[in-house]
This record gives sequence, C-alpha cells and structure tokens, in this order.
Amino acid sequence: MVPGETLLLWAEQGHGDTIQFIRYAALAKRRVGRLVVACQGALKRLLSAQSHLADLVVGDGDPVPAFDRQASIMSLPVIFDTRIGTIPAACPYILSPPPDPPLGSGRLFNVGLVWSGSPHNQPMNRYRAMPFTELLPLLGMDGIRFHSLQVGPAAQAEAAPFVSGGRLGDLASRLTDFAETARFLHAMDLVVTVDTSVPHLAGAMGKPTFLMLAKTPDYRWFLSGDRSPWYPSLRLFRQGTAGVWRDVVEAVSVALRQQLAERKA
Repeated sequence: MVPGETLLLWAEQGHGDTIQFIRYAALAKRRVGRLVVACQGALKRLLSAQSHLADLVVGDGDPVPAFDRQASIMSLPVIFDTRIGTIPAACPYILSPPPDPPLGSGRLFNVGLVWSGSPHNQPMNRYRAMPFTELLPLLGMDGIRFHSLQVGPAAQAEAAPFVSGGRLGDLASRLTDFAETARFLHAMDLVVTVDTSVPHLAGAMGKPTFLMLAKTPDYRWFLSGDRSPWYPSLRLFRQGTAGVWRDVVEAVSVALRQQLAERKA
C-alpha cells in the first residue's frame, strides 16, 4: 500500500465474507490515495453509502477504473498480520438509515428471524439451516413480535401458514438487496439467526444478535465460546449434538426472556 496510489479491493467469495472483512478497508484507505471496492451487486448500494470504507464501489459487471495495486478482500487479515487480539472489532462499521415507516409502536420487542441460507449457493447450508418448525416454541412468547427476514422461496413457504395466521411478520418482499436488509435490521431490537450473511451484517451494524450454530461450525466461529472476537454484539448458541436444534432453540428462548426482563426493569 503506497500513499497516493489507487488500491482495488475485490470480493472473492460470499456476501458474508465480504461484509466480515470489508472492515479492513477503513485501515487500507488511510494508507493509499484512493480506494476502490469491487463487490457483489447485492452489496453495491449498501457499501456505496459507507464513505469511510471506500472512495468508490463497483458491482458485478460495472467497469473497474484504473488502479495501481489490488488485493482480495479476504487477504486483508493476512496483509495486516491479524491475530485474535488485534482483530479490528470496533462496531458498527456498517451504517444504515432507519426504515420508513418504522416497525410497530415501540411497545413490543421486535425480533428478526432467519432459519436458512441459500441451498444453491452454500453447500454447507444443509448443516447450518433448520426447519422453520424448530422455531415454533418461540412464536408464542408474550411481548415479542417476530419478523421473518428470510429470503428464498423454499424456506419462505415453510413459514407461510404462520405469516397468514398473523403469528409472524414477513419482510421478505422488501429485502431487495443488502441496503434494504440493513434498514430493517436497524428496526429490530434483536436478531435470531442461523449462520448466513445476516449475522455478519447484523454484527457489522452492532445489532444484538443470537447466532445459532451447528455442532461443527464455520471456521470463523471457532469450536467453543459464546462470543465472537469479530462481532461484539453477537451471542453464540451451539448445538450439543450434531443435527439437533431443540436445545439451541430452548437456550435462545431463555435468553429472550432475560432480554425482556431487562427491558422492563
């Protein structure tokens, strides 16, 4: 990285990977003359609004301006010689305006739900995802309004009877890109989710989030512990037995009741 030069950072893997490691763009931007980010199209509008991270953001298919040097976004932890104790964990580093209009009256505790990633783009989704029916014990909790932040027709179809029955709010049709997802995450008091791009975005925004993890999770969540050095606002709930979500959902239910009690205190 050379002062005065243009550095191109490009996304190489999934949306969640880009969101997690784009935090390093702020560090890189201070060391160059101009910083350009080339990202997935669904992230372009969100990242374009983060002027502290990049001078220019281009999406899939957009022309890339001339640059002097380049690096993949996921190579930045190595470039900056990151150790657990030196992770740049200050959050939020993704900012979003509130939705218009806001959700509800403020009397209820608004919780966003996500129970599956993309079965087509993520081969590990079969281990990370859960059937929507596993979450039914949560839906009857007093004082909480649950909102589906789930995209994808198969997973949405699972929840459709509960949406039509009024037990679950559905925001899926409004989540057209990650900028819109961020707007509605902003409106939530808390997010309950499996391992998808959503906990990365919620964590990057500093949003309180309960992340439900498979017995053998992705490398970034490590194998033990209930906190993440990457995202201070995340609390991790881990499977004790591979494929069994019941105890995870029960622990989340207990933690939600604690959140409600603290809110009322």
